[in-house]
Amino acid sequence: MTKIMTALVIFTAVSLLMLGSLALTVKNNAESAISMENANNIQSQWTHKVISSVLEGTEPSVELNATECEFAKWNASFGEAAIEDGSVQAAFDLVMSIHAELHAIAGEAIAADAENRMLVIDTLIYKQKELSENMSIVSAYYAAQEKKIYSAFVMVINFSLIVNILLAILTPRYIRKTSKKLSDTIANPINAVAKWATDLAMGSDDLNFEDAQTSLGEINQMIEAFQVMA
Repeated sequence: MTKIMTALVIFTAVSLLMLGSLALTVKNNAESAISMENANNIQSQWTHKVISSVLEGTEPSVELNATECEFAKWNASFGEAAIEDGSVQAAFDLVMSIHAELHAIAGEAIAADAENRMLVIDTLIYKQKELSENMSIVSAYYAAQEKKIYSAFVMVINFSLIVNILLAILTPRYIRKTSKKLSDTIANPINAVAKWATDLAMGSDDLNFEDAQTSLGEINQMIEAFQVMA
């Protein structure tokens, strides 16, 4: 019983640690998926503003430097993508490459004459679509990871509930068993010693010391002392 109780308690403690780790991973993947979608919207808006400016013949109201724009700032804050799937990692790397191309093409569109302007704009639109498709691949990956890890999270919770139910059932039985063991080991011998003391005080010389030994050395020493006194 003791080993079972110990194993259940250890499992509960480990489960709590696992739940904390899984919850954090689920949160990170959910935030990454949302972050990718937001970044895709930022870049789409940037491209739209560049195209509008070129068609209107006005100065673009967006940052044309590929390392200073909002998308670049997002990438810097996002950090290194934690992607285990090689094809998804390739899509993420391609996104950053396409982003640099978009800025180069935007510069060409602004400088192009009326005859070539639409051709450059078409290229800009095509590249933006390609970037969005690859961003969607990465975003879908993070969303899928979130669902996968959440399933594991729920499974651990269910196992933990089962273990806690077992603990709730076994703990009272364990306490009763332990209490009886303590009673047999300590309380009963001490009660016997108290009876011997009373009998000895009454002048009795017929004390029964049979089955008086216990597993505790200190109690045994007290019993042996009374045997000597008797």
